[in-house]
Amino acid sequence: MAAPDASTHVYRPEEYGAAGDGVTDDWLALGLLIHEVVPASGGTVVVSRAHRVAHGDLVVPANVALRFEPGGWLVVDAGREVRLHGAFAAGALRVFGGAGRVGFGKGARPTILPQWWGALGDGAADDTVALRAALAALPPEGGRVRVPPGTYRLTGTARVAGKADFTVDFEPGAWLRQEGGSGYALEVSACGRWVLRNPRIYVEDRRERPAVEGGIRVTDGSPRGLLHKPVVCSMAAVPPGYVALSVEDGSSWTEIHDPSVRKCSPSLGGAFAAGVRLARGCDASRVVGGEVAHALQGVVVESCSGVTVDGTAFEDVVSAMVLAPTSRPGASDGFSALAAQFRSVGCGLDIRFLSTGGGRPPFLSDVRPEGAAVLVRNPQALPCTVIAPTPGPFSLPASGPRREDAWDDYDGDTPMIRPLAPRPDPRRIAGGGRSWSARAADAAPVDPSWRTRRRTPPRSAPN
Repeated sequence: MAAPDASTHVYRPEEYGAAGDGVTDDWLALGLLIHEVVPASGGTVVVSRAHRVAHGDLVVPANVALRFEPGGWLVVDAGREVRLHGAFAAGALRVFGGAGRVGFGKGARPTILPQWWGALGDGAADDTVALRAALAALPPEGGRVRVPPGTYRLTGTARVAGKADFTVDFEPGAWLRQEGGSGYALEVSACGRWVLRNPRIYVEDRRERPAVEGGIRVTDGSPRGLLHKPVVCSMAAVPPGYVALSVEDGSSWTEIHDPSVRKCSPSLGGAFAAGVRLARGCDASRVVGGEVAHALQGVVVESCSGVTVDGTAFEDVVSAMVLAPTSRPGASDGFSALAAQFRSVGCGLDIRFLSTGGGRPPFLSDVRPEGAAVLVRNPQALPCTVIAPTPGPFSLPASGPRREDAWDDYDGDTPMIRPLAPRPDPRRIAGGGRSWSARAADAAPVDPSWRTRRRTPPRSAPN
């Protein structure tokens, strides 16, 4: 064997018994080099050939740095794992192969590229496996995945699971082409403090019965995340039931900034089932800015508290905002909709009640859907409080609105709706074929605290 260069501490596996032909198992030679030859003070292993890892797992400690040159890669057999804890350097070339798993430890923290697993980004090759491997390789403590410009064809779901403090960056010109498969294109599951920056997805499933469900899903308790400028568009007819952005199952404090959901051409068939869906415990989440177009439902809030929709534009949407208050016993809802913009919208706010299990009624503050109807549905006869600068056009039951302090003697049949000052002329406001009565307008008190109510400032997007 050649003696190591003590001055530079650079080692090549083939100089220590590795075949480097991609067929012979080099697991033993690589293990001896990494654990026996490289001193504790550290060194760099240069990989310039194909080395197969088949007999067992390979762990590269923190004192060993790996540097890949063109033509160098590791072939990991199925059921085997290579775990990298040291420094890592590679270009935008394929350096990993085989059906085994490659993961990075806390000490490595590289900027991971899907090209290391063979992603081409040409729009024709299937890059699903490469994207999955890149996301799975993130250290449990967090890291960064960078998706270079290109069109990455997906035939399944690319999922991040069980990670924390990670960022997935889509560079300008990087798109995920969702074609075939099932489920969502991109999914975040059981993660914390995550960022998806500029994800762009276009769905082009031309099958007669497509099985895709949506664009991006955040689920299984993935709180305090940021979806920054997500784009979901359709290049063909929108698949039935397609939800562009879905945050669900305890993923609270999620921020969605400047979403863009639309069809590439209004002439394409179908419509998004929902642009943004917040469901089941995504409390204190926010949708800020952006646009939702060509959808049956714009923003859907189901069983969540403290949700805010701020400055979002809706176009060609049947129901811009759909609110179904929480069904958790003893819970109370808070919902704010500020400065919403409407164009060709059938209903601005559609309120659909669920049972609160005997809890307080839902509370809707600063709801301002000017220029679009507000439809209040109350199939289970629960009360609610709506504060709005203009009370109409509301669709109300025949008995009219009630005051908030009437909760103690609430009759169980009527929602409570309060307009903000100045009180409108009841003779000029009508909605759903009914008019506000003068008695009902006078009975509705004005809450002066809405103008000074403290709001959490928006969280700025990471640089």
